[in-house]
Amino acid sequence: MTESPHGGITQNDPAVAQSEPPFHNVSLIRMAKTTHRCFVVLKGNKMGRKKLPPEVKAENYRRQKRMSHKRYYGKTANLYPRHAWTEEEERLVMEHSIPDSELSEKIGRSLKGIQEKRRRLKNAEAEKGE
Repeated sequence: MTESPHGGITQNDPAVAQSEPPFHNVSLIRMAKTTHRCFVVLKGNKMGRKKLPPEVKAENYRRQKRMSHKRYYGKTANLYPRHAWTEEEERLVMEHSIPDSELSEKIGRSLKGIQEKRRRLKNAEAEKGE
């Protein structure tokens, strides 16, 4: 076995490649393609990864949520010029008969703008009804 430039161990010698793994209960070492982590698969299909603490899991969740939010709302953000809402646009927003992504293209508004307008109109109706 030789050390690779990345700090790992490579098995380039056929005699070494056929020998037993360095640990008796390890059957396979894989590199995850979606992340930069390397994990060990133990015999019996048990994962040899360390469990992450809850605060790390929460931070990973928040990071993924932010990225998803940016991807979704970034499609129409700053795509259309600002202009006053017409009664027809407000009616279409409140009907909610077509998906917001299609409505966005139809009336020339961002997804976030449509959702925010719907929220404000519903709140105004609720306050008027009280």
